[in-house]
Amino acid sequence: MTVGLPPAVTAATGLDAFVHCFEAFCAPGFHPLADGIALEGMRLINRFLPRAYADGKDIEARAQMLAAASMGATAFQKGLGAVHAIAHPVGSWFNTHHGLTNAVILPYVMTFNRRAIEDKAAIIARALDVPGRASTGFWRA
Repeated sequence: MTVGLPPAVTAATGLDAFVHCFEAFCAPGFHPLADGIALEGMRLINRFLPRAYADGKDIEARAQMLAAASMGATAFQKGLGAVHAIAHPVGSWFNTHHGLTNAVILPYVMTFNRRAIEDKAAIIARALDVPGRASTGFWRA
């Protein structure tokens, strides 16, 4: 069903799934199962979204993205955060794609919440092989 999606829609929906995983992992509270699922979802998206974007007929990439999107939907039972809280009204007001709106808002929310999520960001950075020191990899210029 997703093989025919245009690259822009592939990117936007993939980023929405990533934000589901990211916010679920960073949400306060204890839910180790959701955390593990969210980390794996982010790892899969990091690996397979560029492939699905580059070649919409890459069945392996599409299948992995579908699995990752399902992981995001499962993980966010733990909770979402400010990205989605802002993206819903902004997207409604400006008629923008939800995933694209999330992607635009994410860096600002990450920066605002830096102190609260720094430990979690270090774990995510290691899982995604972000270069540099994992604790600062997200905020490098």
